[in-house]
Amino acid sequence: MKIYCYEGMEPWSLKKNTISDVPEGAIITREQTLLNNLFSCLWFGEVHLFTPRDQLSFGYVV
Repeated sequence: MKIYCYEGMEPWSLKKNTISDVPEGAIITREQTLLNNLFSCLWFGEVHLFTPRDQLSFGYVV
């Protein structure tokens, strides 16, 4: 979390107008596009680099 905050990720707050920074559910459905594939690669890189728990890395990559 310290690295993500250093990189500019802000902790969740009421100002964000969302329930949380992570999706709630076990399935992510997406269309196979170049942008979505890039997102998946970036997200996998973060999960592989730091931890198998993907909640923080998802919000950071988004």
